[in-house]
Amino acid sequence: PGTYEPHKPPITIRNVQSHITVITSKQRPRKISITGSDGYEYVFLLKGHEDLRQDERVMQLFGLVNEFLSANDETRRRNFIIQRYPVIPLAPNNGLLGWVAQCDTFHALIKEHREKACIMLNAEHRHMQAKAPHYDQLPLINKVEVFEYALNLLDGDDLAKILWHKSSSAEIWLDRRSNYTRSLAVMSM
Repeated sequence: PGTYEPHKPPITIRNVQSHITVITSKQRPRKISITGSDGYEYVFLLKGHEDLRQDERVMQLFGLVNEFLSANDETRRRNFIIQRYPVIPLAPNNGLLGWVAQCDTFHALIKEHREKACIMLNAEHRHMQAKAPHYDQLPLINKVEVFEYALNLLDGDDLAKILWHKSSSAEIWLDRRSNYTRSLAVMSM
């Protein structure tokens, strides 16, 4: 799925790996591997209970934005580009997302960092529940106050520390930080 190119024979599914990984998030999507007729392995996230048709349109929009970015000398020189991945709606409430190779999820990175630092993964949530046991029933303004209270109890620099600790040199750290900043800037336009 998601590999069609005109004027080339289509890649078909040779087999689906029997092992799947359930991602620990609210929707519990499944990470699956499919071997194509070309011999390559394609990894996807199978999501249910979610309409991916809008995500597919967003990826098409990103393709158009990338054309504009590559047409401008300054943005091309700065390597401004939006990383795209296949989005394949299978039905109105499920579909496949192409897995971006050699990338970790924020959840996995923060979980690993907090385990090493002996910080509970859900520390903010626990502080919120301690401050306001009936948080879900609070008016919005009070929810924001409780949320900010919980955030202020922690440093809030997990990502900065992760980038630093995962980099073997200052040069690699600067490159990763610059890449993240560039990506965030492009996606914030």
